Amino acid sequence: MTNYDLAVAYRIYPKVAECALGLPFSDHKFRLSEICLRSFRESLGGLRVKCWALLDGCPDEYVDLFRKYFDPQDLVLLPLPQVGHRATFAKQIEVLLGQEDSDFVYFAEDDYFYLPGQFHRLLDFLRENEDAHFASPYDHLDCYTTDLHRRPKWLRIHGGRHWRTAASTCLTFLTRRETLRETQAIFLSYRRRSIGCSMWLSLTKSRVFNPFFFSRQLVREPFFAKIIVKSWLYFWRQILFGRKWTLWVPLPGIATHLDRHALSPTIDWSALIKEEAEDIELENARRCIDSYAQVRTPEIAVGHLPSTKPLLSILILTHNDSNKFLDGCLGSIAENVSCPYEVILLDNGSTENICEQFVRQHPWIRLIRSEKNLGFNAGNNVAARCARGKHLLLLNVDTILLTDVAPAVRLLESNDHIGVVGAQAYSPSLEVRFSAGRFPRAWRLWLFQSLFLRPRCRYGPEEFHAYKVDWVEGSFFMTSAENWSAVGGFEEQNPLYGNDVDFCKATLARGLAAVQCVDAKYIHFGGFGVSRMKYLYAGFRRYHEKFSSRTEQFAANLVLRAGLIARILVYGFWCRMAKNKQIEEKFSRFIDVHRTWAQKVP
Repeated sequence: MTNYDLAVAYRIYPKVAECALGLPFSDHKFRLSEICLRSFRESLGGLRVKCWALLDGCPDEYVDLFRKYFDPQDLVLLPLPQVGHRATFAKQIEVLLGQEDSDFVYFAEDDYFYLPGQFHRLLDFLRENEDAHFASPYDHLDCYTTDLHRRPKWLRIHGGRHWRTAASTCLTFLTRRETLRETQAIFLSYRRRSIGCSMWLSLTKSRVFNPFFFSRQLVREPFFAKIIVKSWLYFWRQILFGRKWTLWVPLPGIATHLDRHALSPTIDWSALIKEEAEDIELENARRCIDSYAQVRTPEIAVGHLPSTKPLLSILILTHNDSNKFLDGCLGSIAENVSCPYEVILLDNGSTENICEQFVRQHPWIRLIRSEKNLGFNAGNNVAARCARGKHLLLLNVDTILLTDVAPAVRLLESNDHIGVVGAQAYSPSLEVRFSAGRFPRAWRLWLFQSLFLRPRCRYGPEEFHAYKVDWVEGSFFMTSAENWSAVGGFEEQNPLYGNDVDFCKATLARGLAAVQCVDAKYIHFGGFGVSRMKYLYAGFRRYHEKFSSRTEQFAANLVLRAGLIARILVYGFWCRMAKNKQIEEKFSRFIDVHRTWAQKVP
């Protein structure tokens, strides 16, 4: 007796297939793998599934990925030493034939994206149609565009959906275990360098008996002629004497292969992939916030509350909707900060009274109210004037500390030549984010991304794991109170962007360095929004007015203006061609910067 509705062998490899390049997130295999695996899990719905994960040369994070979406009793992890796709397909056959958990088996690849709650349709179709031997979730675009696949098809209606027969598909498909046993010799030939399409043509016996079609393909499409030749070379016995098997596909498909040239038609898969990615980000954010929000015990925090002058003053600004992050941020401070500290919370002109709730829950907070929104720079200056600590830590409200800040504090105190210390930032999905960079020299302003860097220049004793940088991000910004006072705090002329770079430049002028301590880690939920583009340009221009020679300032303005015009032309053309809302918004923001160029402060 079987215990599961379905047995799945899911093979995964930590590199992106070339055919996927150009699709959303194709430059990040792990993220794309999670998007596909989550979509598969959601498509399975309430089906009872036993999954074998074939991890072909995958790092440990892929193990955690499968454990995230499958219960331990339903999951078998099979690490493989980079044996390649042909060997992993053979391993899938071995696993699915050897298991006795289900009569239905599914070959899964890591580059398929599925529609939610639809997989049961594939299983029901095979269960209720004895003459259906294989089913693929993927309505291949080739069936509408190439002569090899454009053949007479049988159509059937089942479960409120149309189904058609197909000549061939890829190596993601559903079948019965007994059907696989009868056809395993054909599929195992894939390890002997046969072609997947040739295997399917021999099984469905499509196009292999038509010499006129072969002759035409030999002239027009030699590649398809080669496929037919390989069908005969490898599978002539099956073609002449074997059984004819049927392969069925739902219309429209319930999944697509992530091939930018052959996505399943009639569905906007790119948009669905982006939505899935956003859902994952929100899930990870809620998980992080919930885990840290549980740390609410005042006794733990009061234990850190200094009776005398604290070593560290943590400055946090909040305003209206940012309060949703505050509980997680404060909880992570209570859990992770071990040195004597105080928390100064500046309510930056909020129209809500949520902050009072947090003060009652965390009585160790010092609350400061401002009747109006002072902005990030002026708000931190006000909070810093109220601080009693030897050192200041400016911490964004939309952050969560993952580790103690003690390594950053020790680093700051260990060397008189260090003025500013930053930490290693992570995204809500725990991917490393750039949180340090280079000064915006004129030639770097052609491409803003070049201002960020992954630090490589070690600084100080080995034990601190510190790297020298030009500037560190303001979301985690530690400096001594003495240095803050000497520099004069943040420049208040521009309420956003560039304050961290300006401060680090002024600190460097005092002979002190900015360093990044990678042993201090935190999650940052926020990021740059295109609606603030004008502040970014204003920050660059103000930096060069303050710190650059006239020649450098002229060059920077020239590069910024030329780059702005180039972006307006490119995005304007792209906007007209693509009709994409995100592109339209970026275009409008660049136009806004151009219109307000004469205003040095937006």
